[in-house]
Amino acid sequence: MGNTLNRYELQNSIDKVYGYFLPSPMQNVGLAGGLDAAFVSAQAECVRHLEAQIANIKSLTFEQFSGKKKLKIVEVDVDIEEQVIAQDVSRELVVGDLVFWNDPDDGISSGFGKIVKIDCDNGITDDDSIILLAMINGGETMARLCELD
Repeated sequence: MGNTLNRYELQNSIDKVYGYFLPSPMQNVGLAGGLDAAFVSAQAECVRHLEAQIANIKSLTFEQFSGKKKLKIVEVDVDIEEQVIAQDVSRELVVGDLVFWNDPDDGISSGFGKIVKIDCDNGITDDDSIILLAMINGGETMARLCELD
């Protein structure tokens, strides 16, 4: 028959299938295949949904997973004669975000880290704001906002 399940695996499986177990009145009284048919239908529907979830998880990219923030860049003509363009590079970063740090020392220690703390003036982040990162490969680093992707 099937695999031997421990009590936790068994209860988890029962709970998942039970969410799809909706026997018709005819099945409740033993007609239309009875409760066995309702169970087989619920089990098949549950498996279809779990397989769809697995497919979704397999198609997930790291960029989607990390919730990488898109930069909001606004171009503004500052001096029409000289065609000087200013950019607003304000970013909506919060503690817990996963970001990529570009090490200004030729990229020697560049890598992914989670934001632990954001130090900024008056609650406004700019390129000189200091961000404390807990690096994925271990350790911590202090980075300027302009060094993060």
